Amino acid sequence: MPDKNPAKSTGKTSGKNDAPTPREPVVDPVLQQQIDENLRLLYKECLKDDLSESLQLLVDRLRNGGKPS
Repeated sequence: MPDKNPAKSTGKTSGKNDAPTPREPVVDPVLQQQIDENLRLLYKECLKDDLSESLQLLVDRLRNGGKPS
């Protein structure tokens, strides 16, 4: 039997501006910048690990404007 208690929230909201409000940053901006940089470095390392040596040389060459590194 469904619960008909009107005091419980149904998850629905009323009104025209029902968009959720953005949350405040929880992490200090300096710490967030360090986290972002570390993730970028980790991502670059993972890309290098997944590519064969010859393919990695080609990618490096393309990033350098076609000049061999």
